[in-house]
Amino acid sequence: MIIDRIEDVDFYAALHPLFPTAFALLRDPATFALPDGRHQLDGDRIIALISSYPSKSRAVLSWEAHRRHIDIQTVISELAADGDYREETDFEPYSGSGMFLTFRPGLFAIFFPGDGHAPGLAIDESAPVRKLVMKIRI
Repeated sequence: MIIDRIEDVDFYAALHPLFPTAFALLRDPATFALPDGRHQLDGDRIIALISSYPSKSRAVLSWEAHRRHIDIQTVISELAADGDYREETDFEPYSGSGMFLTFRPGLFAIFFPGDGHAPGLAIDESAPVRKLVMKIRI
C-alpha cells in the first residue's frame, strides 16, 4: 500500500506500465467530472468507477482485496475549511469525512500543511493513549 499526495504520483510511475496513463487521468479535472458509474478510460485496461454514497459506520466495516486489479483510489469531495485560521496556534478547523488510519506503537504519520487529520479518535472504545507529536517548522 502506498499513501501519498496526487501531486507526487510520478514517483511511482515506474511500478507498472499503465501507471503513467492512470496518473495523467488522476490529475485531469475532467476525470473527476464524470458522472457516477463505470467508465472505460483505456479500453478495458483502465476502468474508472465513480460513486456517491453515504459513508458507513465502522460497525459494518468489511475488508476487501483483489487478485486481478490494482486499485488507485481517491476521494473527489474533500474536507472543507470550517472556521478561520488561528496564527497563534497554527490551527485551521475543517469539517467533512475522511479516511481513518489506526496507529499503534512503531508506526508514524507525517501530516504536511493542508493535510486534514483528526487525532485522538478511539478505535472501538475509549482507551488510554500516550503519544508524541513533533512539530517541524517550515
